[in-house]
Amino acid sequence: GGPSAYLEVYGIAPAIGRGQQSLGAGYLYLLNPRMQIDLYAGTGINAAAPDVYVGAGFSMRLPD
Repeated sequence: GGPSAYLEVYGIAPAIGRGQQSLGAGYLYLLNPRMQIDLYAGTGINAAAPDVYVGAGFSMRLPD
């Protein structure tokens, strides 16, 4: 277990309309080999993308 972080630049290219480009970062913490919590935030780097976003999540790997 333990902490991890990331930084990403990504885009969305729709078939119709203007594409969005964003910059995001996040912090992940592995609670155990099957459970993780995360916090993330970001901002748009063009006018079509959201100005700011924040969020949190929980992930769990199900048994095989």
